[in-house]
Amino acid sequence: MVARGWAAPRLDYVAHALEEQLAPRISAMLSQAAERIDPMPRRPARRWPMVAIVAGAAMGAIGFALYRKSAQEWAESMKDTAHDATTWVNEKADRAKERAQHLGHHETGHKADEPARKTP
Repeated sequence: MVARGWAAPRLDYVAHALEEQLAPRISAMLSQAAERIDPMPRRPARRWPMVAIVAGAAMGAIGFALYRKSAQEWAESMKDTAHDATTWVNEKADRAKERAQHLGHHETGHKADEPARKTP
């Protein structure tokens, strides 16, 4: 009885140790051996849906980055174009003003001479 009392806990400990430590290793080894000798290997999991999602997300990110870049470039070019157009309009207005002043002086001079010409 004393020997049984001493051996029972030790056998229980060894059983649990085999179950927790050695059994998973042996199970993994047997699974690997089964995969190696299997004449029809298992198909790998279909990964194309995940690949399509990742590729779509990458393309979307690239498209968004290009859109933002072109939008910024467009805004910059519109600023330059607006500045050029404003400069052009101001130059045209200045020239028109100068012409009007120049013509105004000539016409005023002719109008001033008209009464002098009409008097005999």
